[in-house]
Amino acid sequence: MSKVLNLDNTGISYWKMRAAIGQTGKDAPVYSLESVGVTGNVALGFGNIVFPLNGITSFELGNTIGNQSLKPEITTEWEVGTEMRFLKNRLGFDVAYYDKRTNGQIINVPIASSSGYTSLVTNFGLVENKGIELQVNITPVQTKDFTWSMNYVFTKNNNKILELPDGLDKVDFNSYFDIKMVGRVGRPV
Repeated sequence: MSKVLNLDNTGISYWKMRAAIGQTGKDAPVYSLESVGVTGNVALGFGNIVFPLNGITSFELGNTIGNQSLKPEITTEWEVGTEMRFLKNRLGFDVAYYDKRTNGQIINVPIASSSGYTSLVTNFGLVENKGIELQVNITPVQTKDFTWSMNYVFTKNNNKILELPDGLDKVDFNSYFDIKMVGRVGRPV
């Protein structure tokens, strides 16, 4: 059963409400299940020799440990929102709230280089993104030959790690100079 609302005498030109839920999966990137060979690169005091060199190829074992136990990355998201326009479409807004959770993100986790490798491909736990999106539009001047319209867009996303892989209390992603990018439960990525 459906019902059409008559909005003629309210000043509302258009009104739409929406809700959605969805789930998507993502498989592991190619060459993530096994450690693989990469083109050779010899570091020397004056620079690097990168193969192929003069038609001669060279391969060495890469620095990443593959993982045959990888599971697909699963993202579940729901969103609700509404869009309204007033005064013959001269004023309007569109607002949405979303909650997105990604379970088992596939990433390279840094490990001690003393192992002979620098990273391990693994499923990363559970990450949550919640936020709001708002768009406001206004048309202050509208004539037969000229239209002046303005749009304002605001977004706010709160990101949080809910779970880490078993046995880890933090993950050091990268470091640049003295700045470390660290993932901890309850904190943003």
